[in-house]
Amino acid sequence: MKTGRIKLINFTRKYNGNFGTMYVYYVEMDNNDWGELQVKVENKYKIGDEINYELDSRQYNGNTVWSIKVKTPTAPFGGAKTDPNREMSIVRQSCLKSAVELCVGGKINIEQLLVSADKFVEWVNKK
Repeated sequence: MKTGRIKLINFTRKYNGNFGTMYVYYVEMDNNDWGELQVKVENKYKIGDEINYELDSRQYNGNTVWSIKVKTPTAPFGGAKTDPNREMSIVRQSCLKSAVELCVGGKINIEQLLVSADKFVEWVNKK
């Protein structure tokens, strides 16, 4: 996978394909790669945007056509990149749910609910 900044982008055409309307742009990157970029959202990219991509080629009417295929970076082992704030929100939601279950089960009272949830969050996040 390559990374580069868009230094030139020009709309060339749009067409209706199997996945709806596609917008095609001629793109030049700051590392001198160039090719067609096809996207579902018009004007999704602009000059200066940094993208991760693969450069593919195919033959068309005896000419080589280059395609820039945008790739989303992934974490090791194929997992998606994570946002720490989102992860903490998920942990807090899970801990709150567990505290609610204790409250419904009569193990703690409503006044202890948030205190218990915070203790669970603290326990989950300790190193």
